[in-house]
Amino acid sequence: MAEHAPVVSLAGRRVLVTGGARGLGAAFVKALVEAGAQVAFGDVLADEGRALAAQLAQAGHAAHFVALDLADPASVAAFVEQGAAALGGIDGLINNAAITNSGGRL
Repeated sequence: MAEHAPVVSLAGRRVLVTGGARGLGAAFVKALVEAGAQVAFGDVLADEGRALAAQLAQAGHAAHFVALDLADPASVAAFVEQGAAALGGIDGLINNAAITNSGGRL
């Protein structure tokens, strides 16, 4: 985690992040929680997602991980429903996930 004060405050904002388990998505999740946002993030890479949520919790930041498979419409709907329930609503979305062959499940 960075040791600097956030440039902006997102305190009270509730944000969903797709593709948040690693890479750019994980950087979004970390930046959001460091700025005070409540975050729920999803990814097909469930082990990595749970590990990031645990890492953030150890650093004093809560982020909710929800398994997400973009190839399954029911999974997408469940992600939004569970994320909104965990956060008490949604103020923003970072739609970072993609269906690729670069290391995800497909």
